Amino acid sequence: VLTDPATEDAAAAALVEELRRIATEPAAAAEFARARARLLGNLLISRQSNAARASRCGADVLYGRAPNNIAHHLKDIRALTPRRVRDAAARYLGTDDRWEVVLGPA
Repeated sequence: VLTDPATEDAAAAALVEELRRIATEPAAAAEFARARARLLGNLLISRQSNAARASRCGADVLYGRAPNNIAHHLKDIRALTPRRVRDAAARYLGTDDRWEVVLGPA
């Protein structure tokens, strides 16, 4: 969170509260649909150049996936639901077991 050093504590508390909310409440259907559409659109736009496609194919192979795995990736994103995202957030973000790092002026 980019903030003034004077509001650092309030900003950190707001971020933690937002993470807790995401981990306990599914997103509203309309908000979720907009976010998923934006994610899908950005993913497709990011693959328009040949260099981007080659880079993604290389990453797919590096991580043990089939090259040009975009169809599977798009299918997975389309299959997401607010409850599935909430459940994943609860598992990975909904605990007090976290690191907080604050970068400030030198």
